[in-house]
Amino acid sequence: MSSTSITIPVPINVEHKKPGSRGSQTLKVYNETEFSVPSFSIDQVGFVAQWCQPWGSSKHVTSSDVNLVGGDWQRKLAQAEHMVALVVIDGVFYTPVRGREHDGAVQYLITTQNAASALSSGLLTVNPFGSRELYPEHMGFNIRNHGVVGGRPFVETGLPDGQVLLGTNEADRVERLTRYLEKNFIAIDGILFARTEEPMILVRTGSEKVSMCMVTKHDDNAIVPIFEHYFRLDEYDRALQMVEDRWSKDVITAQFTDLNVVDPEPLTSDFEMNEALRLSRRYFDKLAPYLRQMDWETAEPWYALKKLLGNPEPGVDDVDEMISLVQKSANALEHNKEVDEDWRNKTVLYGRLGVERWTYRPITFSGPRI
Repeated sequence: MSSTSITIPVPINVEHKKPGSRGSQTLKVYNETEFSVPSFSIDQVGFVAQWCQPWGSSKHVTSSDVNLVGGDWQRKLAQAEHMVALVVIDGVFYTPVRGREHDGAVQYLITTQNAASALSSGLLTVNPFGSRELYPEHMGFNIRNHGVVGGRPFVETGLPDGQVLLGTNEADRVERLTRYLEKNFIAIDGILFARTEEPMILVRTGSEKVSMCMVTKHDDNAIVPIFEHYFRLDEYDRALQMVEDRWSKDVITAQFTDLNVVDPEPLTSDFEMNEALRLSRRYFDKLAPYLRQMDWETAEPWYALKKLLGNPEPGVDDVDEMISLVQKSANALEHNKEVDEDWRNKTVLYGRLGVERWTYRPITFSGPRI
């Protein structure tokens, strides 16, 4: 896994002592702080969900933008302000980070290139499920790099001449901030993604309609409905069935395609595939000279393995079966006292190490493209 470094100017308080002066003064300055975020490509992670929803709203969706597929996903996502994409890595959900202009009317994607200006100015909208900002104000992001505006203090953009001391509290704050950023961000093809709460599918039933949308479990922007039910993301089929069961034919407020959820496909790298194939063939060759000394319990998986190794283009399922046969054969070989003990122990260990490597191989996931 690679990483991307981002340098941001963090507003801090420093004690400044001018040359020849007895006293000191407190200044607000920028401290250039660097942090690193894990970096992925969309081919490694894929999207597990995509949908359209006005930012800061939990209402159901009627936009057709949800059907945008193919092409440059960054461009598609940037052009559709209400398009939301969701990825999951190691059980943690992330959504793309959007910034907004000062008037809030124009939104844009935050990239690793424009992250510094966006983070330092605090112009962020990263929680698609509500109006809450990801960054707490006590981190200092609400301080702008200009003169007094709306009561905000003046911020020096550089350190003046003389002795500058960074207070203990400020140093601790910068350290905590760095840890916070590294924990809550990732980059995918140059687009910044932020950690978000576990998404839920909300089915809401009114007197004349049924709607379905994506929210967080504790969404607080919804109008109180007659009935609502939350489903986990992996319970999408159940939620869909509930909408269908309660559908009002006269007043259709949402389409099933408003929420496009997919089961991510596990992907195994070519390297891991080749390593497993090499191990299977090597194990097969190790047993061949001793086949006459094998009992049927050990030899049977060997013959099945021979058949699978004849496949010119084995897939993941084929390799999975090969490794299972290696494990089955190694378990039987361990109790076969007819063969040399030293060779038997080494061969059993070789097979089991290969089985363990395949079982715990790194897995990535693939999903649909926006």
